[in-house]
Amino acid sequence: MLYGPRRDAALGAAVWRQAITEALREPRNGDGAGRLLVVWLAVPGLYRNLHRILRLWRWVDRADLEAEAVLAVLAALDAADPTSSNPTWSSRTSAAATPT
Repeated sequence: MLYGPRRDAALGAAVWRQAITEALREPRNGDGAGRLLVVWLAVPGLYRNLHRILRLWRWVDRADLEAEAVLAVLAALDAADPTSSNPTWSSRTSAAATPT
């Protein structure tokens, strides 16, 4: 299990690492199945946070928020380093987010 109280952290890391590796190996003109898998893996983790945002900011359009979340997942995928200890976030992205 990837989410919930009985999740297995080691299994989750292995599943994410494999999914990210396969998605990054896909050719840009491919069918995108690997990238779609990564989005589907991320959806349960995003679900609660997106609904919390929608409850707090009632003026935010749900479809717009969901679309932005999917784009963020895809952007993170493009920057991911599956060989790192945290396969969903690369050192390149972390360095860009760190103030100098």
